[in-house]
Amino acid sequence: MVGTLACHPSADTRAPKEDGERSSRRDNASELGEPGELVRFAPHGVPHTSTISGITLDPTGEAALTLDAAGGLRFWSALDGSAEPLVVPIRDPRGMALIRAGEGWTLALLDAAGGVRIVSVDADGSMRPRSSLAPTDPLRSIVLVPGSAGEGESSTPARLVAIGADHVLRVHDLDGRELGRVEEEGLRLDDLRVTVDAEGVARVFALTTGVFNAAEGRFGTQIIAVDVSAKAPQLGKQRREVFVDSPPVRDNPSLSPDGRTAVLVQRQRSGTGAWKVLATQLDDGRTLALDSGMLNGAQPRVTVLPRGRVLLDDGTGMGRLADLANEVVEAVPVRPSGNVNHLLTTSAGSTRAGAVGPWLLVQGLGEAAGSRGAKLGRGDVDAGIYLGYEPINVMTAGLDADASHVTWQLGDRVVVEAVGTGEIHEVPGTRGRAAQFVDFVDPDTLVLTEWNGKVELLRWADGASVGGADINNNIQQAEFAGDGRGSGVLVLRTNLWQNPTLVEVDDARLSSVLMMPGATSMAGPWLPAATLAEPGGFQADWGVWSLDDRSRFNLATAAELRGANVVEVESDSEVPIGPYEHIRADGVERVWWVRTTGNRPTLHWAEADALMKLEDASKLEDLVTKHELGVGFVVQLRPSPDGGLLAVVQQRDPGAVITVLDVADMRTLWALPIPSALNLDWADNGGSVVIASGAAGGAVFDSRTGEIQSARCGMAFQALETPPVMMGSSGPFNVCGL
Repeated sequence: MVGTLACHPSADTRAPKEDGERSSRRDNASELGEPGELVRFAPHGVPHTSTISGITLDPTGEAALTLDAAGGLRFWSALDGSAEPLVVPIRDPRGMALIRAGEGWTLALLDAAGGVRIVSVDADGSMRPRSSLAPTDPLRSIVLVPGSAGEGESSTPARLVAIGADHVLRVHDLDGRELGRVEEEGLRLDDLRVTVDAEGVARVFALTTGVFNAAEGRFGTQIIAVDVSAKAPQLGKQRREVFVDSPPVRDNPSLSPDGRTAVLVQRQRSGTGAWKVLATQLDDGRTLALDSGMLNGAQPRVTVLPRGRVLLDDGTGMGRLADLANEVVEAVPVRPSGNVNHLLTTSAGSTRAGAVGPWLLVQGLGEAAGSRGAKLGRGDVDAGIYLGYEPINVMTAGLDADASHVTWQLGDRVVVEAVGTGEIHEVPGTRGRAAQFVDFVDPDTLVLTEWNGKVELLRWADGASVGGADINNNIQQAEFAGDGRGSGVLVLRTNLWQNPTLVEVDDARLSSVLMMPGATSMAGPWLPAATLAEPGGFQADWGVWSLDDRSRFNLATAAELRGANVVEVESDSEVPIGPYEHIRADGVERVWWVRTTGNRPTLHWAEADALMKLEDASKLEDLVTKHELGVGFVVQLRPSPDGGLLAVVQQRDPGAVITVLDVADMRTLWALPIPSALNLDWADNGGSVVIASGAAGGAVFDSRTGEIQSARCGMAFQALETPPVMMGSSGPFNVCGL
């Protein structure tokens, strides 16, 4: 039954004017209160969407590449919190290397097939491909070697040094040209290391495959210096063999930052059976052994620091710091957070890096690690800084008429962003509210709903309320359609699911609250496209489409719904449209719905007037046009306000795909993978579309090209001295990685 529910009494709540006259708007700037504070979203960087699973530092410990469990790659040009990480548009590399190149950087990435891509990064963060090596000669290990300064032939440019699957060492310049290769019969090179000493001199070492030595009862590996400064690479004649308990790994054996000492751990064969630290000078073979006193069965991680110090971490939180020069070992706390995976830590120079979920932990051990983690002494090996992003959670999003502004309803507040400039303001008074839906009524005003049944119109600049209503029921779903000039209709599904509540908005004021008559299974706002172009045309033309409990389609006009004595709005149709999933009516009175057979959804559409007048069910198929979509269950179906475009979101685990179709010929204009789409909204002019993807962020797209006009996937970039409380999203990717 149509009835009027209670609005909050105010001068702003009134019945609609029958003649369509619009009241004067109170938009004088002098009436606006204080604007909301600026919100800092992540402007450039992109958070990891999953736990960091791999870390590579440059040889000096100034920058890093990090890989997450979903295959996302980030480049950190600074490790002191002064610069945000950048997305590297290459997924899931099997090997990583980086060096400084003037004011910028050079990255080398090894793929699963054994090919390499070399990427140049400018000082402003822009990236461009420099060269690539095809996997026809697959590689297994790579390092980048910094060039050396000098005059004439004494200078050496940077090099890529690699070991192939055939255990042959190769040297390339950064443009991909091979400069030489080295192979010896019976020599199986397996891994590469590069060190840079305090004077900036780089050294390259190759390690052979670990071979079990029966006499030693351990695995032996040779450490061989490689000269890449000459025209042809050469292996050093002096080769030092060291022995480890299990096949060599990237930290055992380790090399000192100056490249003069190899450090490893071995289990003692007598006495306590504790782990001992062995340091071998590569030049003369002199060896020093120290008892660490660590009894844990797991092999500790080895971090070799400047000035002859070695840090051991077995994951218990209490490590050992061995001073080789003074032959002293002391116990030290080494876990600044219980969530640090010690097996993932790596080091270069005086920098040690680890991960806490999607956050990067950086420790400067003994020397300055930048402006933040400066000069951490040996008693501070359990300290560090955590680099990452305050998590985001975009629940809903809405666009204004021309997509110049987008509103993001976050988990704890509502913000408005100027799409062109990226300036973002928090809407005052919305922090901590249980907002469930938000959209623009006009350029200055938002409509906001809460789970507890509250509906409110807010001026977003100062948070001032210009009207509200209490539905007296929990709101389950909300959808708004308006003319972009202050008028529209809000359709709410409450606990009274079969009887949606309608909130009419006129001139940016709540004018009436109605309830849909009869039993409906689906309903949504309907706004003829002509209304968008005709000022004052909204009042007479708006309506609500619905399916009744027998799946019969109907369009109820505003006049019918406002009728004081109307008991029920009867459907003209006697024919149900049959099985359906998502269903929508567009601005040119077309009805769209989806049916799925197996995993293949099919779009159906027909003229609304023809559907409502249909009396013979056998004639239904004659009215319907069909279009088969790709594989994936449809989770969002939204025609543009003018009916010219259609946005479809399909679930394709583990993410989704958004597709925009041109209705004239059902041609796909563009399609993109997205994490998810909790909601989707069009600008009133049909020029842009926005999605909300929860913890994976939100994005605005050009509706014709798919160009990303704005993407938000993290709040402020942070450098914390204590472990982060909230880790962030976990998924295959976020919207900023598109």
